[in-house]
Amino acid sequence: MVASPLSSQPSSVDTTAYIQAEARRIDDLIHRLKEDRAALSRRLNSVQAATRVLPPEILSLILKHASVPTPDPVLAMMSDYKLRLPPHLIFGSVSTSWREVVHSTPSLWNSILVKTGLKASRKWAVFLQASFKKSGSLPLTLAFGGLGKPWELHGCLISSEVDSVLMENSHRIRKLCLSRYISPKWASVIPNLVGLLDLHVSSTTSLPTLSFSRDLPLTRIRFNTSIQSLALPLPMSLTVISLSNLAIDLCFQLLTNSPRLVEFRCSEPLKSGRNHIDAALSGPLVLEQLEILEWTFLPDPIAPWSHELLTHIEVPALKTLKWVEKSGSLHLHNQATIASFLNRLPLSLRWLEFVDIDHVSLLNCNLIQHVRDKTEVRMITMEHCSESFICYVLVGLQRDEEGLVPFPSLNYIDIDEISTTFSPNEPNTLGHVTGACLAMVLRQRCNEIYDFTFAVNSIPIRWAESTIDDLQDLVDTEGLELELLHDGVNLLRPKEDSDASSNIASFET
Repeated sequence: MVASPLSSQPSSVDTTAYIQAEARRIDDLIHRLKEDRAALSRRLNSVQAATRVLPPEILSLILKHASVPTPDPVLAMMSDYKLRLPPHLIFGSVSTSWREVVHSTPSLWNSILVKTGLKASRKWAVFLQASFKKSGSLPLTLAFGGLGKPWELHGCLISSEVDSVLMENSHRIRKLCLSRYISPKWASVIPNLVGLLDLHVSSTTSLPTLSFSRDLPLTRIRFNTSIQSLALPLPMSLTVISLSNLAIDLCFQLLTNSPRLVEFRCSEPLKSGRNHIDAALSGPLVLEQLEILEWTFLPDPIAPWSHELLTHIEVPALKTLKWVEKSGSLHLHNQATIASFLNRLPLSLRWLEFVDIDHVSLLNCNLIQHVRDKTEVRMITMEHCSESFICYVLVGLQRDEEGLVPFPSLNYIDIDEISTTFSPNEPNTLGHVTGACLAMVLRQRCNEIYDFTFAVNSIPIRWAESTIDDLQDLVDTEGLELELLHDGVNLLRPKEDSDASSNIASFET
């Protein structure tokens, strides 16, 4: 008997079981193949270098972008910055191919920062010589620091191994920073650095007479050292001058003989020496491009330079004025002189900074009323000033008799510490009068401004709760975006289950 063909075909159940079994078998094969491939990859990695061979051009770009930026030479020399091994020397130690690329990339070698003592001079001499050579013809930034007094015995700029190659490449130096001990030889070398743009000198030793070529392209000078004298003329290209611990008559000389100045700062000046110049302005001197002016007034009754500045200097483009007083300094000038200077300040003035203004300063009764009302001052900062001066400023910001609001663009006042009170047992604080004056100022101008910040740092605040309520009302009712910052914390910022008065109370403990 012959079986029927239909009876020999597998059922759907058997077909499904067969397909599922085959799928599992294939999955097992794939899994084993993946494991075998992973094992082969691990073995390959164990016998093959992990670093891929890259074209030199690509590797050079990677190294330039991966290099840690060289710190600002001035900040590095003035701080406790610890000089580490230059990154390109580390890159060059990875492999032979990396070293070849590092040594053939000039831009890795043209910023040179050396902060060392005499014992390490030979090591750094080798590095300097390599840097001069491998930087090609690129402009150089050089910063030398940590050179102690023993260097003086050598009579060199840096060292006998380096001086010759340094002078060979002197035309390439664009930025030069010298700190700590400075060889007097630099005074004769600096005028011959024909490409120098930026010079910073910071030292406790005094330099002899310093002179510059009028055609030197120097644009920026930063001196924190004593210089015996300064020869004229000065480079016509100077735009930024920052001076500290320099005789005040030399500061004045630099100010009045640099017609293209954009920024001038004179801080911590020294009294004039016997052989220094006299003030010699016979009429107005206009510094047409000056935007930032910082001047420190000394309590020296025979010094004419501050008087000359107040009387003759005009700054039609000024945007920032930083006024620093040493105790009693402005008593030497009459009110008319100060008033005339303040009245000449341009309407473009944006930022007023006051430092060390005490309770008897003539500025207390001369500031706001003599600066023109429509001046575009947006920020006033007061550092280590008396509370009475702060109050005078706030009172001066209130509407005048004609109903005008001084400095209508003002939206930021910053106070950083205040000067010592008369009583040694009385802490320095901002008292109730200051808060009341501020509330009055803001109430009068809340319809003319959208936002305002009053920032106080490192001073306890002792304001009446009603004053805080008045300020909070300006936020809630008038819609003024007001911040009352105390060490960065906004005392008017709403919080759950607390209000501004509880915040201010926490600062009274």
